[in-house]
Amino acid sequence: MHILQCPYCNTKFKAAKPLVNVRVKCPKCGKVFTGSTVEQVSKTDHTTATDRPVELTMPIAKRGYSPKVILAMVGLFVGVAGALGLGAWGIYLASHPKVIIKSQSGEVIESKRVSKEEAEERIKEILSPAESVAKKPRAILQPTKRTGGPPSVIVKKSPIPATDKKLKTQWAIVYSDIAEKYYLCGVLRSSYSIPLVSVWLTAYINGAVGPSRSYPFVPPEGEIRFCLPLGQQDVNPDDVKVVARCKPANKDTIVWSVDTDQMEWSKEGTKVIWMGTVRNTSSVPVKDVRIYCNFFDDDGIEAPGGARIGKITTGRTIGIGKIADFQVELDTVGAEVYKTIVARAVGRRY
Repeated sequence: MHILQCPYCNTKFKAAKPLVNVRVKCPKCGKVFTGSTVEQVSKTDHTTATDRPVELTMPIAKRGYSPKVILAMVGLFVGVAGALGLGAWGIYLASHPKVIIKSQSGEVIESKRVSKEEAEERIKEILSPAESVAKKPRAILQPTKRTGGPPSVIVKKSPIPATDKKLKTQWAIVYSDIAEKYYLCGVLRSSYSIPLVSVWLTAYINGAVGPSRSYPFVPPEGEIRFCLPLGQQDVNPDDVKVVARCKPANKDTIVWSVDTDQMEWSKEGTKVIWMGTVRNTSSVPVKDVRIYCNFFDDDGIEAPGGARIGKITTGRTIGIGKIADFQVELDTVGAEVYKTIVARAVGRRY
């Protein structure tokens, strides 16, 4: 006989088979307990047991996972998260092209990813004004078919953009007897407290897009000369508006003006070699220093070819207040007449 006893009310029950560590419900007190049957070995034991059936309660199994299953689940989660991350990164790269801005010498000035809209705007800014307005309506100068009188001007007008308020220009129209052309020559002054990577100047004649030029590097609150060719047609200054735009330099770019009064030159064939000294007037040491020079004659007409880049001959790093020698070549016909020089030293924070 197999006997099961309730630990709460001490009532004994009969079981048809042996039970070990099973959960049962006492039919008398209703309590649930875990117990095992005891076999009654003596017939003289007159202990009575109730004949009520024992209600067995199945144990509540605790579900568990093997280490392999857990490791597989973790791996699956990491894989899905990695795939989603790579997909998001791919979408970001596709929608944010990398824009790299270089100087004329090939040095990387700025490199970062931007949205497609911002990239298009940056490309429009970096392109020379002549290229960026190539598709805009321009003034067409042509003579009339009738005899006598000055040639007529057929003008296709376009909206004139606003000029940068921190860039002021003063200019005049001059005539070159050698080139037999008119030029718009002047000075641009910047009121920005930071250096500029470049400035763009565009002349609008009678509301139509005229000649454009870009000039590299302007010192903080500095100035440069500029010259825009107008061609052989005389232009009334009252019909001209000059629009100036700019792009600021990053924080590591250092630009300062170079005194050119003491510069000397020597002629080698058709080239003129200019030599001078530059003092670091900034508040930090500067490395990779280059000298950007624009050459003008006495009338303010610029030498063809734009800015020339000179090199430091006594090392490329200049300490605070230190002096270095430099030279720059001007290789153009009649180079000796371009004796007015606008020079800027450009380098990176050391």
